[in-house]
Amino acid sequence: MSGQLIKDVFMPHLHLGSFVLRAGLAVIFVFHGYLKLQAEGGTTWDLTERLPASTQQAVAWTEMICGVLLGLGLFSRLAAVGLIVVMVGAIVYQTGQFEFINIEFNKTDPSRAPTGAEYNFALIVMSVAVVALGSGAFSLDRLIFRRMQQP
Repeated sequence: MSGQLIKDVFMPHLHLGSFVLRAGLAVIFVFHGYLKLQAEGGTTWDLTERLPASTQQAVAWTEMICGVLLGLGLFSRLAAVGLIVVMVGAIVYQTGQFEFINIEFNKTDPSRAPTGAEYNFALIVMSVAVVALGSGAFSLDRLIFRRMQQP
């Protein structure tokens, strides 16, 4: 019995890995999207005032909707691609101006340090993994589309 347990631990668990990855990304993006939507419907969260209100709202809703889709395992690959686009935009318009790992403090608010691009990069890598793995067995995609394929 213990030999089988040890063997199982070292076996790949792709469906579980996909689920954990999707769930983690879902929590991050649903919370970030929700917080952005709290800023006048998602139109005033960009403190640098570089993004038009319509773009800010589109980003907020994309994070929220794609996060929910990932959590449900519904169209996960498409949702992950949407989040990759948002994170590339975040690097281009916000975090790319700092070093990859930013260690400078904000002198006007020492409790906040602007984040470098490493956080966005990590989210991109995780989203690319979802694109590669798909939704997995623990998903609505599996429930809906598997039934459609059966006669």
